[in-house]
Amino acid sequence: MICRPTPTAVCSSVLAAAALALCWLAAASSQAAGPSALGGEFRVNTLTDRIQQSSSVALDADGDFVVVWQGEVAGSGDEIRAQRFDARGVAQGGEFAVNTVSKGDQNLPSVALDADGDFVVAWQSLVAGNLVIRARRFDARGVAQGEEFAVHATSGDDHSAPAVAIDADGDFVVVWESSLNGSYEIRARRFAAGGVALDREITVNTLTASSQRAPSVAIDADGDFVVAWRSNIAGSFEIRAQRFTAGGVAQGDELAVNARKAGDQLAPSVAIDADGDFVVAWENAWEGDFAIRARRFTAGGVAQGGDFEIDPEGAGEQFSPAVAMDADGDFVVAWQSKIAGSYEIRARGFDPRGVAQGDAIAVNTLTAGTQKAVACAMDAGGDFVLAWHGDGTGNWEIGARRYQRTPRRPALAPVSGARSGHRHSS
Repeated sequence: MICRPTPTAVCSSVLAAAALALCWLAAASSQAAGPSALGGEFRVNTLTDRIQQSSSVALDADGDFVVVWQGEVAGSGDEIRAQRFDARGVAQGGEFAVNTVSKGDQNLPSVALDADGDFVVAWQSLVAGNLVIRARRFDARGVAQGEEFAVHATSGDDHSAPAVAIDADGDFVVVWESSLNGSYEIRARRFAAGGVALDREITVNTLTASSQRAPSVAIDADGDFVVAWRSNIAGSFEIRAQRFTAGGVAQGDELAVNARKAGDQLAPSVAIDADGDFVVAWENAWEGDFAIRARRFTAGGVAQGGDFEIDPEGAGEQFSPAVAMDADGDFVVAWQSKIAGSYEIRARGFDPRGVAQGDAIAVNTLTAGTQKAVACAMDAGGDFVLAWHGDGTGNWEIGARRYQRTPRRPALAPVSGARSGHRHSS
């Protein structure tokens, strides 16, 4: 809408003021438009006879995307499966196995795509009674680039709950939680696009007096990255974060993310824009109530206001958020909502200032059974894909749905997908 001054010869100052107010209301209404669905939900997996769960999703610069998940396979436990899609949501080839080592369960995968669609998958593997982190690289056609490999340099402890993020050129970083003398700390390791490790391991957290778990990671256009995690401080859970340069150098002290101290803060998810500004979303548990909160930060780690509730008017209890951000700082938060004893998937979009763009939306169209453990990825222009698992058909399957930002912005630079915080197996 174009607003022009009303000629004083025609309109009184009162009418002019009213016209101006209407212009502002129209502009605000336009700005507040939320995302629109690009079709209904669809099933990702083609193998349907056993349990499929714990998905992760990532998009490339053109909107093509990959979904990965853990799938139960007869006689060999869980393995990591993947399916490629083009930007229209059309499957490209069949689903395929990511892992080559089939002994022991393979769980909790995380995927990230670079600008050209090449991707890397990291996951947790049970080997000889210990949990280890494995990863494997693929080109944009889904062709494996070498065998799977060990992510961490240390051995002997349990290494679990990985998350991976990748920059436009294909360099990537994997974070995970590592047990140490009965406690946990957050580790990270950087890799070049060819899969060569760029350092031994980085200890992310500086606070070591308590257990640090459930890491999430996001990387900007220059390769700078942010890690967020859950920290047990004096018997209460809080959300912490640490910024790093592309060279793996910590920038300042670790950050206390949540301003609200009431209750426990759980299940963090972090997303970043092209300039390095970032947002963290998490689950707040307080006196039996569960809500999703978030807080925005500049690239320098300066909080932009306090934390805020994502859907303060929403019904039921809210759990396990996933956040994704476009190149300009628009972001979407998705979560699982417990209503009348069952779970459904909901999401809400926000502009770079943290202003909600419309109300929360109901994502899943299949309403039978339980839908949970949502993952989210957004491209540079604001279109996004959500993936989750549900049992509405009588078995656990992977569902997904595509959305378009309203209004759509042209893509400026690639933004890699980031894993959705800490996910729980059903």
